[in-house]
Amino acid sequence: MHVRNAPLDSVAELGYLGFAPFETVKLYDPSGAGAHHKVYDHFTVRPLAGPGRRTREDGAALVNLNTPYAQVLAAALLDLPMDEFPGQAGADTLDEAQALDLAQAIIGRNAQRRFISLSQLGAFPELFDDSVFPSSNELQREALLRHLEHRTAFRGNTFLIFTAAEQQYSSVRQHDLGGVHRLYASDPSRVSGQIPRSNRRRMGGAQAMALIWMDPIPNAAGHREAQVLRFRWLTDE
Repeated sequence: MHVRNAPLDSVAELGYLGFAPFETVKLYDPSGAGAHHKVYDHFTVRPLAGPGRRTREDGAALVNLNTPYAQVLAAALLDLPMDEFPGQAGADTLDEAQALDLAQAIIGRNAQRRFISLSQLGAFPELFDDSVFPSSNELQREALLRHLEHRTAFRGNTFLIFTAAEQQYSSVRQHDLGGVHRLYASDPSRVSGQIPRSNRRRMGGAQAMALIWMDPIPNAAGHREAQVLRFRWLTDE
C-alpha cells in the first residue's frame, strides 16, 4: 500500500486509500457497470514539479484525449509506466505497438461519447484488459489513469441549455375575431398573433435541460463537432 507523506501528485493517488476492510477507492469498474469511485469528477491536484513532467505549469502541450488521431494519442501513451506506485523503479512501460493499440481502443470509445473527465475511462473495463493494457494487477491498471492525468487534457466547451415550450388555446369566440380571420384567411397561423394575451389559455407544456459539448476547433470540414452529453425533462416537483 502506498501512502504519500507529502502533497499528492495526482488525483489517482486517492485510489490507495482504504475505506473498509480490504476495500480501497476504485478508479475503474471491472464489471463495466460504472460502479467505480468517480474521484476525477470532484477533485483536482496541482501536479508536482519534476524532470520530464509534462504539465501546464511547464508550458508543455498536453494531448487532447478526444483527438480522433490514433498516432497523436499514442505519442502521449508511449513509455507510460505500468508502476504500482509513483516512482517505482524498474516498472515496465508501453512500447510503440502497445501505445497504438491502447490509443485506438480509447478513440473507439470517445467516438461514441466525448470524454470530459478521466472518470469516464473507468467505466470501460476493456481498456484495462491485459490484451490492451498489459498489466498484471489492479494497481498497475490504475497507473493508466494516474499517468494520463499528466499527459492529456480535454479540449471542448460545455453549455447548459434550458428550453421550454407550451401549447395555448384562445378563449375568444369565433365570431369575435371578425375581420382578423378574413384578413389572414390565407395564413391562419397569424391569427393567434392578434389575440390579446388575456384571452389565451395554457393547455400544457414541457421544460427540459441539456448539457451540450462542443469542440471549439473546427474539423477538416470547417464544422465544430457537438454532442449532447446529458438530457433531462424537468418537472414541477
